[in-house]
Amino acid sequence: MVKKEMKQKQKFRSIKRQDGIAVLVIALIMLLLMTMLAFISSNSVRQDITISNNDFRIRQAFQAAEAGLSFAEAHYIANIDDYDTDGDGTIDSPSEYPGGESTPEVGEYYNNDGESNPGFSYDEIRFAAGSDNVLYIESRGWSDDGTTERTLSNYLSLVPLVNTPPASPLTVRGAVDVTAGGVSVENAFGNITIRSGGVTETGSAFKTRTCNDCGSRYPDTYGNPSEGGPSNPLPGMWLTDTGAGDEADVTIFEFEGGEADPTIIMNDPYLDLEADEFFKRYMGGTMEEVKGVMTIYTSSDDIDGIEGQAMWLDTEGDEYDLKDSVGSRDNPVVLVVEGDMKTSANFVLFGMLFVTGEADFSGGGELYGSMVVMAEGFNPGTGGGVIYYDPLTASGGGAGGGAGGSIGGTWRDWGN
Repeated sequence: MVKKEMKQKQKFRSIKRQDGIAVLVIALIMLLLMTMLAFISSNSVRQDITISNNDFRIRQAFQAAEAGLSFAEAHYIANIDDYDTDGDGTIDSPSEYPGGESTPEVGEYYNNDGESNPGFSYDEIRFAAGSDNVLYIESRGWSDDGTTERTLSNYLSLVPLVNTPPASPLTVRGAVDVTAGGVSVENAFGNITIRSGGVTETGSAFKTRTCNDCGSRYPDTYGNPSEGGPSNPLPGMWLTDTGAGDEADVTIFEFEGGEADPTIIMNDPYLDLEADEFFKRYMGGTMEEVKGVMTIYTSSDDIDGIEGQAMWLDTEGDEYDLKDSVGSRDNPVVLVVEGDMKTSANFVLFGMLFVTGEADFSGGGELYGSMVVMAEGFNPGTGGGVIYYDPLTASGGGAGGGAGGSIGGTWRDWGN
């Protein structure tokens, strides 16, 4: 009996020992799992920190390169004359730069130490002129520790200053009153003389002249005419004596004031706009933006004889008296008069004239190109000025390329 009880106690004792071993094994397994979990978590945190630091450095390099690109674009727009040294409205090719350098590199800007311009941390900007009126800009930026580099590039081109070149000699946002005076509006390249957003009233001394087929006689007005005559005739000559054979080949339409004139388009809804929108439609930006890229003058005496330039006359509340010769057929101008203006008999302008206020032609004068009036009305007075439409000068020619802009789709981001 006693032996039997002893065997049972030994059996229970053996089972308890086995339970202890199981607990120990489970504890060891849990400890191992916790160790592995801690290691994995630590490694994950370390990787997250590395990724975060790398991302921060990538963004640093990208922002540095982007700042450089923005600086280069701003430099280009603010110093457009550096890239169009001959003033022809196109970006110069390398051979046109001083010295005829074969390399297209225009300039470089280094700021490796951050001291040249502490406001930006970009390191290098390269300006390079390409072909087809295109400027290539490349900017490289680095992170603060120099381990990450980003390269951004973009292509810029001259954007026409005149957004919508006028297709008629005279365009007025509001009404036109030419019941007095002997102003003439002539178009040797089409059948439209006046476009107005309001009513157009004409008097007996007013007249328009058009010629649909005059232009075909001189397909290249800067070259040799197809049938003899002057190589570069003024539009007025086309409407009187083409100098090219039988006059019957040219049909000239002339209308006097007071009679129905199909060459005048009035109440044009396209022109029925607020002043700011009207300006933006023709000039491609707000008055402040356009003024910022043009040469500003405060006296009409200062523009005498100037050619191939985009000019802004700020009247500062006074009326401008335009009395000199401005522009030429080879080098027309874009002239914006901020305020009112009047002309004299000696006034001759080749290009586009944009007047924000009232335009008085009582003194006469001649305009070859186009004229746009932003005022609610146009009353030229009692003078006998003449406005000739000329497509070669209507948008200002080379002077109409004074603004720069990015070419869509050319932005690139190259990371290293």
